[in-house]
Amino acid sequence: MGLRILLCDDQPDIVQSLALLFQSQGYDTAVTYEGAACVDKAREWKPHMALVDIGLPDISGYEVARQLRVLPFGKDLTVVAFTGYGKPEDVRRAEEAGFDHHVKKGGDPVALVEIAARVTRKWP
Repeated sequence: MGLRILLCDDQPDIVQSLALLFQSQGYDTAVTYEGAACVDKAREWKPHMALVDIGLPDISGYEVARQLRVLPFGKDLTVVAFTGYGKPEDVRRAEEAGFDHHVKKGGDPVALVEIAARVTRKWP
């Protein structure tokens, strides 16, 4: 079984592009567009990594991270904030909510692939 990456962003072009990027690297992906759907999909699919936007239409990405962390497998899940929110206080809030990494949108997508590669090494 390959690494499972759950993607959550309310901008379809972004999330579909990320799904293609990760699939090209051999990862399995699932896509959601709202926070509640992301948490529901995580319960069902049990991903190894979740890439979550902060500014979602229903609940914030911060709340998504908190909810993911309390799932039975949540402590082992790598949660990445992929967001336009890049101020120091945004990074701090992301860490407090349970994100492992904070990647600003518009940056180099190689950073996301590198995180996924590190996560892959955690899972035999």
